[in-house]
Amino acid sequence: MQKSDYATFIDKEVAHLPFYVKEFNINKNLSLATKYQYLTEIRRFFDWLRSSGIANVQTNKDILLNLLERFKM
Repeated sequence: MQKSDYATFIDKEVAHLPFYVKEFNINKNLSLATKYQYLTEIRRFFDWLRSSGIANVQTNKDILLNLLERFKM
């Protein structure tokens, strides 16, 4: 896969995630392939938050940062 392909996939993933994920992702000095893989895992985690009822929102983009801040390791 080429860099431009990953850039397109990253843009599509980020469009459906909250602003803070985009800010975090942009500030990382990683390969495009790694950034894309991280974003897909974040999307899967957010999908799980919604499907399990932990995040009672319509879309992943609506998951607020303060929800994540309440989690303990």
